[in-house]
Amino acid sequence: MRVANRGLRPSGIRLIHDRALELERIGRRIVHLEIGRPYFDSPGVAKDAAVAALRAGQVHYTPSRGLPELRERIASRHGRRVEEVVVTAGGSEAVVAAVLAVLQPGEQAIVLTPAWPHYQGHVRLAGGTPVFVPCRCEDGFQPDPDQVAAAITSRTRMLIVSSPSNPSGAVIEPARLAALARLCVEHDLIALSDEIYAGFLYGAARHRSIAAEPHMTERTVIVDSCSKTWSMTGWRVGWALAARPLADALNVVHQHLGVCAPAFAQAGAIAALDAGAGHACAMLAACAERRDALLAGLGDLDGVRLRPPQGAFYAFPRIEAPGGADGCELAARLLEEAGVATVPGAVFGEPFAAHIRLSYAVSGAELAGGLERMRALLG
Repeated sequence: MRVANRGLRPSGIRLIHDRALELERIGRRIVHLEIGRPYFDSPGVAKDAAVAALRAGQVHYTPSRGLPELRERIASRHGRRVEEVVVTAGGSEAVVAAVLAVLQPGEQAIVLTPAWPHYQGHVRLAGGTPVFVPCRCEDGFQPDPDQVAAAITSRTRMLIVSSPSNPSGAVIEPARLAALARLCVEHDLIALSDEIYAGFLYGAARHRSIAAEPHMTERTVIVDSCSKTWSMTGWRVGWALAARPLADALNVVHQHLGVCAPAFAQAGAIAALDAGAGHACAMLAACAERRDALLAGLGDLDGVRLRPPQGAFYAFPRIEAPGGADGCELAARLLEEAGVATVPGAVFGEPFAAHIRLSYAVSGAELAGGLERMRALLG
């Protein structure tokens, strides 16, 4: 049977996760540090609202752009107009809809790596070409605007920005963000700004959207969702914000991808946004504790170089593994021998093969057990 070749690869994160589940099915005890999912429950008010919506018969299609009440709350949260909001089936759909709405086949999108691998996959789905610009560990995973400028060609149409970053936890410095914005204006680029982790910041780190830079509101698509901030990954409620012409084009793509987000899940999202920051603040405080524990647990190991994450809930250490193993080999050993599931750094970009990604949005006991096993293996 012939199938289409769109240059896509299976998700490296899911491959690790699936193998971890296989080991659990045969009786192994696995510590899950691979999946970017908060271990916290969703807000009770959101669950109550979703159940009430189901009982009230809210089981049909909603407007494709989302329930008006939800769009009003999202617009208020971001300081934007309601007509600039498109509610999607999770943040991932918002990203792919934005890419498909902007890129023509043969055009290019610049991806700052290390990066969530779906960015390049979505660009390939659009018939485009991802152009990778590495952000070096030695520079705190900060983008070099000069390298970005050198990567721009006549076919470049989009710049994909994630701050705080998955997997590095880096928050783009204001001066660098402003320089990236100037490049977008100068070269007529659309910025895709993934801000799904903006609610997770540590210490003095502050989030600033590239859309807030001069002349960038009209050329930026902001992506956000309920998944991380309210621990609602399985609800599949995300959104995109863009100036009206861009939002309209994105919505047309969204109609062809998924029609609308689930009606009862949108009702739960309304309740989550109405509940305020209490649930999110509790998660942030717990993640901050886990972050400090992880830094302490790995910081004194020989061969481990770890930049303290400024945001999100991932660490991305570079590890000189025993026997010279790269990140793929190390992740395999950690899983098979130590029972700790992590993600190889190469999943997020080839220059990062010596890294692994660890999610610390887990319970304190889970993290402590994982660190103990890692230290025993790494010695």
